[in-house]
Amino acid sequence: DLLPWLRRTGGNVLYFFVWITLFTVTIVNIDPETSEWARRTWISDPNGMALAIRDLQSHLEIVQPGRKISGLNIGSSIYDGPAILFEWTQWRPRFSDVLGRLLWPLLAMLAVIAMAPLLDWAAARTRALPASAGYSPGRKLYWLDVLLRPLDRHPLGTLLAAELKLVLRQRRLWWWLVLIVLAAIQLFAPLEALAIACIGAWLISTDIFARGVLRERDSATGAMLFTAANARGRLLIVRTLTALALAIVPVLPALLRLSISHPQIGIALLLTATSVAIAGLALGALCSNPRPFELILVMLAYVGVQGQTTLNATLHPAATMAQHGLILPLMSVLLLLVWPRHTRA
Repeated sequence: DLLPWLRRTGGNVLYFFVWITLFTVTIVNIDPETSEWARRTWISDPNGMALAIRDLQSHLEIVQPGRKISGLNIGSSIYDGPAILFEWTQWRPRFSDVLGRLLWPLLAMLAVIAMAPLLDWAAARTRALPASAGYSPGRKLYWLDVLLRPLDRHPLGTLLAAELKLVLRQRRLWWWLVLIVLAAIQLFAPLEALAIACIGAWLISTDIFARGVLRERDSATGAMLFTAANARGRLLIVRTLTALALAIVPVLPALLRLSISHPQIGIALLLTATSVAIAGLALGALCSNPRPFELILVMLAYVGVQGQTTLNATLHPAATMAQHGLILPLMSVLLLLVWPRHTRA
């Protein structure tokens, strides 16, 4: 938040991967057998994994003598064969361990206090670039005018076309190039790569879904815009259709391919794209902040690449459809409930 160029989606994505890296590196470098620090630690690591591994190893030596912990895996197992189970019904950290855990939030608070002199400097930096800096209102994209011209036959369609142009003309060149590459992967690569390409197509648009519903708040135009007749209802329809278009069209090559070869996966993928769009709008309106949705989407993308089924529809399409059969109605109802309150804020 103190660095203007990291306040938006890029900072959220970076935060998540720094946190994951810190978490995994901590686990990899803890060996309760060879590391004196891991066996006797009270300060531990930022995530507290050294404490857990230390006491887990101590308990394991009691219930299964001779068995050692060679590593720790959370959420999945890389080992073949049947699991060996044992009971670990209670955990009693020492008082010094509790003090060690309190040390980390204390250090974080002290770091924020130390950075307090930078708060005024950060607050003085606005999100908008001044015209003198060569700020461009967006690319021309004349082909977009031609593509969306049929929408101009209806007033709501005209509004939808304007919304799509406003969003797409601001996208940078790299976004379009990556989108083309991901589309090619969806058409020609194996299913595993297809799933990753679909997740990537949503991930590069992370900043669109939740931030689109917050545009009036960010530009301070809500008081003027929502005074128009039926503006709240029409704008909700337009924002929903825009989000759906930006979630579904980037994975359209995969949908076309799967409709022929794996129709069940195609249906699961379509449900997933719809949930991503609606959830972005609902959580953005609920929190009046895009960060919760962006962090959730990045987290789901990370675990989806590793095989979790919420965003990865290729592994277990029935499980993916079941999940979004719950998520999509819940997010839809939430959006309808919070939208009126959001437009009055």
